[in-house]
Amino acid sequence: MKRFAVTFLLIGSLIFSFSAQASYNFVNESGLKQTGEKLGYETNQNTDTFIESYIGQLLIVIFSILGLIFFALIIYSGFSWMTAQGNESKITEAKKVLINSIIGLIIIFASYAISYFVLNTLDSSQKTKSETPAVVGE
Repeated sequence: MKRFAVTFLLIGSLIFSFSAQASYNFVNESGLKQTGEKLGYETNQNTDTFIESYIGQLLIVIFSILGLIFFALIIYSGFSWMTAQGNESKITEAKKVLINSIIGLIIIFASYAISYFVLNTLDSSQKTKSETPAVVGE
């Protein structure tokens, strides 16, 4: 029964994570297309071979898997804590797993925020450089 519940929980999480992935438009929100165009690479959206599509799909899969791992660890630690029956070593173990999984989630969010900030900063700095007119002969 325990195996069935864990399997059902993981499959259900996978199904619901795909709807969240479908709502994210990586091409418009990542800034990789604009950066590639500024560097001189072809970013034709009619083909499925441009690099940002691959990077976006890879990041979506990685973040989905990490989210599922975090969710499973939270469920596991909560279950361990609730079934410890006052045993201090099991409670301590469950607390460690819970704290470490929350720290891991914070690291995941921080890495996403840093990469998003860097890409947006690079994109906005490229836009301001190209939009600033050159001063001719003062």
